[in-house]
Amino acid sequence: MSSQSKATKDSPTRGYRVTGRAAHGRVARLFQTLLLHEEGATPTAADDDHTTKQQSRWIDTSPYATTSSDDKPEISFLWENAPRYETKSIRDTVQVYSHLPNGIHVLDDKWALARLMMIPSSHNCSGNHDEALATLESHCFRGSDGFRIFAQRVGLLSSNENDADNNNVNSEAQYQFEDLLQTTQQHHQLLPPPPPPKNLWVIKDAMSNGAGGIWIVDPFNAHEFTDNNNKDQQQQPMILHPQHRYIAQQYAWPPTLYKSRKCHVRVYGLITSDGRAYVHERAFLHVANEIFEYDSSSSNDGGATKEGNTDNKRRERFEPSVHITNCCANSHDEDKFSGEICVELDKPGPFSTSHSNGSSDVGVGSGNGDLPLGDYFPSIAASVAMLAEKSAAYVQGGQANNGFEYLGLDFVLSSVPDEGGEDSTRRKPVAYLLEVNAPPSQDTATGLTHAEELHDEVISDLLRLWVLPHLGIESSRSENGWKCVYSPPSLLKEETSIDVEEKPSNLIVPSKAAILNKIRWAMFEKKASKEYESSWHKEEVVGEENDRKSHKCESEKADSSFDADSFVSFVRSQFPCFSASTITSLSSAETPESVNIFLESGGGAQVPRVVVDAMSASLMNRDRSVVGAKYLSEARKSIASLLAGCHGDDEEVQDRDEEQAVILGANATSLLDILA
Repeated sequence: MSSQSKATKDSPTRGYRVTGRAAHGRVARLFQTLLLHEEGATPTAADDDHTTKQQSRWIDTSPYATTSSDDKPEISFLWENAPRYETKSIRDTVQVYSHLPNGIHVLDDKWALARLMMIPSSHNCSGNHDEALATLESHCFRGSDGFRIFAQRVGLLSSNENDADNNNVNSEAQYQFEDLLQTTQQHHQLLPPPPPPKNLWVIKDAMSNGAGGIWIVDPFNAHEFTDNNNKDQQQQPMILHPQHRYIAQQYAWPPTLYKSRKCHVRVYGLITSDGRAYVHERAFLHVANEIFEYDSSSSNDGGATKEGNTDNKRRERFEPSVHITNCCANSHDEDKFSGEICVELDKPGPFSTSHSNGSSDVGVGSGNGDLPLGDYFPSIAASVAMLAEKSAAYVQGGQANNGFEYLGLDFVLSSVPDEGGEDSTRRKPVAYLLEVNAPPSQDTATGLTHAEELHDEVISDLLRLWVLPHLGIESSRSENGWKCVYSPPSLLKEETSIDVEEKPSNLIVPSKAAILNKIRWAMFEKKASKEYESSWHKEEVVGEENDRKSHKCESEKADSSFDADSFVSFVRSQFPCFSASTITSLSSAETPESVNIFLESGGGAQVPRVVVDAMSASLMNRDRSVVGAKYLSEARKSIASLLAGCHGDDEEVQDRDEEQAVILGANATSLLDILA
């Protein structure tokens, strides 16, 4: 037997698994390529000298593996787009896993993103966050009832018909939108952008993906989203589902365009189990199919305008092809589709004085060059850093399997006045985070070479940065496209090298960490909801203060007419214990004029007449054996659902293990009596 075959036979066998056809087609292929390059396909002749580095034999155990093996190796690396039932038993024991505990539920949820990134609209930055951070005002609500409350609070459901037409962008010659293909000289000669429309919002279904479940709303069409509009037209289904969660996000204004069309940047991010956050230097630009226009003003052709033309023009501003920049939604129209445009986030763009190549048609789906958008990187990095910081408490505990979350972040580009600059007319580029996909698709929409190469580069860099080192494989390539944008304070104090062999023995099991993270998130969600409602309540109270003052005279008059003695008499009349007949019967025969005085004690000491009547009816009708048993069963089911997550009918609950049973014990009075 040759030394090479002997070494191969004695090499340790390790397995990896990539679930999902698209993910396996790319991730598994790139992982195999890196293994051949970094670790070697077969042992070398140096193995005869018993070198310290022992080559491993890797086996693809994925469902879509092209080759099969009789060996059943221990899985070291697991990549799955979403946790699967069949991988539950190995997630906690692998060396590297493609998710953080509870990561998908927090990072891939539009509702959760709005909660995490929610900042009071009175300021654009909070606390010690980067000055480059830009956020959009967001609101969370459920169904059409929640939309009505939101719309009333922000003034969408205005009774004044003129309010629906105050979003005009008049005199187009006085304003100009920024365009990514403008040169630096053209950019500095730009006219100011149009003023922001009043009450322009984007409504999103929290559970929808792609271009579905997204609506543009302003005072003109807000009434279409309420129940009242649909009750008169039974054939028209409700736009908003009563049970769905929705997010209302302020429309980013002014949008920075690409060839006069709205666009967004798909940025790739990474959050690792040690709390760090990364952004890759390469990205995609996705563009809408139609020219961007938003003008609710009436046509002035010939002076006489028909009402029908005005309504048509109003509705054109809600056309999805003007606002939707999703690549998959727009690729059906080959004549208007801009393709998958590659972007470089580490190269200066038109905002920078060092960039002067904006006049060329760069990166228009041709692969001849990437569009430089480095001017937006500080704002993008600030948003990713804030996301990592705020979500850390709810995705922690992934150190045992070296978990990570691969993110696809969608940013819409815009600009704000540069208050710190010398030129008062100069504007600063910003990027607003719209949503996050965890993980993003590993496939391309077009299959074009330049798009395929960008995906390969991003994922290969991810494998080199995080996966290979935690598998004990040292990468020979020092350069990497991932840029660290956030490190937790604990890591800034002390940098530690990766030691695959030695792990702390007190690391929490990731599956248990996921449960704790869900509990933490539920507590945070409840607190955030209360704070949100409280903030609106305070504003509503302040807004109603003048109304209360105007009715002060009426209120004072009503207070002065209040008869305390009559009120007390009425309340006491509802309690049989305080009635005159009861007092007389309880009084001593020797002192018929005496009056009993009752001292208020524990709850239930005095019972109102309605309770006495209900108890009497229950005793006479034998309700205690039927209705009482039903209430007891429902109480047990409710408590079991709350504490143990049990659901189902009575028989199902009764059939469960005793560990999940709920026992309703004696009340506090009885327990204290027993203890006494």
